[in-house]
Amino acid sequence: VMGVSDLLERVVAELHDIFDVEVTGVALRDLNPGTRCSQVLHPGADRVLLPTGAAMAKSVATRLMPEVLKANATSFWPDLAQDAPWSRAFQNAGLESMAATVLGSQNRLQGIVWIGRKGGERISPHHLYLLEALAPIISTSVDSAQMREHIAALKLTDPVTQLPSYQQFELMANRLVNRPGEPWTLMLVDIDRFRQINEQLGHSGADDVLRATAEVLLDCSRSTDQLCRYSADQFAILSPQSSRGTAVELAERIRRSMSKVRVETGDGKVTEFSCSIGLAASPVDHRDADMLIYLAMQRLTQAKQQGRNRVVSTGVA
Repeated sequence: VMGVSDLLERVVAELHDIFDVEVTGVALRDLNPGTRCSQVLHPGADRVLLPTGAAMAKSVATRLMPEVLKANATSFWPDLAQDAPWSRAFQNAGLESMAATVLGSQNRLQGIVWIGRKGGERISPHHLYLLEALAPIISTSVDSAQMREHIAALKLTDPVTQLPSYQQFELMANRLVNRPGEPWTLMLVDIDRFRQINEQLGHSGADDVLRATAEVLLDCSRSTDQLCRYSADQFAILSPQSSRGTAVELAERIRRSMSKVRVETGDGKVTEFSCSIGLAASPVDHRDADMLIYLAMQRLTQAKQQGRNRVVSTGVA
């Protein structure tokens, strides 16, 4: 599965087949403040939940799940007509009996899985046994899916600068490529002599330089610009609705700001550093993202060969 949401969709469909009941549902909530309850309902073969789905989801989040979690055990309602008004949304969907049990989690998630019957059918002891037996399996699957989501998110975020990582760069560029007619620019920013900085300051000091660079880029860029850490000592900036002239102004602003930054290391030493920048513009240079990256990289190399601490925005075929 791709993540927790995908897992929940699969779970309710499988439960519907396994239990052979009219309705199945799963609800999860994150214990972190400000997060909303996630729910997936299987409406059954006759789509019984469609007219009352919103009311039922609200009832699950505000009434059913808190009650089941408080009991911390499997709950069974053989006759919903005796449990009004909290069960009104379920009665309106034609459900006459329900059962629910707790989903445990090790990752700050808690939730329930529930089943419902209609038309005179009743939930049997076999249904309750299955519900209790499957709940730990579902809980483990939810933990695994959430962990995969977390790992995927880590891959998309640079742990040092907290900027998007290279894995997101291509996605960002492709979004701009797919907007024909709109000008945009791509900029590569390289910290000058970063290898020497790394040798002199060690990894911790070099990380301070990377974080300081990220702060400069964020301070200088527009809110619509998209930044990422492109490689060990390089950053990329994608600027939608930006001409070459506008990009050069931004690049020069970054270059000047970088030359003013001072990073103090743990031993009290102060390090100064600069950057070199190569940029390319669409559509005047090219429309293809890979070609623009190539041109920006070639111009970055030219900037370093010309003495570093400079911007190159044209030339190189």
